[in-house]
Amino acid sequence: MRDYARARLMHILEAGAGAGRPSSSRRRRRRRQRPKHGLSAFGELKYPADFKHFEWVNPDAPKGGRLATIGTAALTTLRQLQQPSS
Repeated sequence: MRDYARARLMHILEAGAGAGRPSSSRRRRRRRQRPKHGLSAFGELKYPADFKHFEWVNPDAPKGGRLATIGTAALTTLRQLQQPSS
């Protein structure tokens, strides 16, 4: 990792001061961009900004009801699940 960091630093120094900074026109363009409603690493977003429900949700499902749980303890950390070290 140190070799990569050293090589990157040398590249920046050789290119001159300000080489790592975006140009002023690029900064202006970035400021003008409007916020987006989502981010996709795999292409276009599936749902538009004003979608009502996910495709797997039944909007006509009955509302209300009761949720029954067992026990009163809460798992607030994964430390409780760790095996003791020997």
